[in-house]
Amino acid sequence: MWFKTGIAIRKLIFFITTVIYFTSCVDTIPLPDEAGERKLFVICEMTDGENIYADINFTGNTIGELFPSALIKPDTFNFAIAEGDKDFGVPFIFETNEKRFIIKKQSLPLSVGEKYKFRGIGANKNSSEPSVIIPEFLKFDTIIIERVSRNIIQNKFITEVDCRIKVKKPQTFPAYFHIVPKTENKGDWTIKNLVKDQSAFKILKHRPGVLVDYSRLTNDEIVLTLEVSEENETKSVELDIFNTTLSYYQYNYYISNVTSDSYGRNNEIPAIAGLNIKTDKAYGTFSAKTLSKLNANIK
Repeated sequence: MWFKTGIAIRKLIFFITTVIYFTSCVDTIPLPDEAGERKLFVICEMTDGENIYADINFTGNTIGELFPSALIKPDTFNFAIAEGDKDFGVPFIFETNEKRFIIKKQSLPLSVGEKYKFRGIGANKNSSEPSVIIPEFLKFDTIIIERVSRNIIQNKFITEVDCRIKVKKPQTFPAYFHIVPKTENKGDWTIKNLVKDQSAFKILKHRPGVLVDYSRLTNDEIVLTLEVSEENETKSVELDIFNTTLSYYQYNYYISNVTSDSYGRNNEIPAIAGLNIKTDKAYGTFSAKTLSKLNANIK
């Protein structure tokens, strides 16, 4: 996940809880009137082959304590991830330095197609615990680099290319992707333009890359115009392409729409938050993504 400190995540929860509560969005969080009634706010993204992290804090309330607060004695909370229909779950351990909950990847290797349940935060209205299924690995026909343009400006190498990706039809629907273009030096390509099917894409503001709604692609093809500025001539496009759950797509789409002016005021109506955790104890998002890699040399 992109949050590095407890302060950052608490600021985000503050904005989300206040904006969602006071703006008649579809996903309304009814902030409690008493400090003792505050619920948990959970953000957990799982990625195959990586440690599982969860940012968990208390939400604010409507009597002047709107700013979220950290959990008191977090190591006394019992949060866990359970695989499939197992009665037991692998517990989260609170990481003091990062102020986050963690499950080491060795303790719970994620399996594609398997369901995982988040335990310790209550059940949703249908009495089920919040859950996600790990998406399949994506397959591709081709990746082609076209229309290469190179310039040197103020001793920096500026490279612009069109990147054409042919995606094989996924087996599971609906399907949503997150594409992160990198250089061989791990620099971030800027997505300058969406050559076709613009409605299928959402260029993210809060983290690198672009979201893709597969159902809006006309012919299983993604075409992006990319640009990068580096100290040396860039020689390749390396793509991290994640197949994601709907909860991941909706939440990141929402967060990318939350912008503020220099005074900290919201200046854009948020999209639906897409929270899939709405229990008697917590609100939040529980999601998963599976990584596939592609790369192509620039000729």
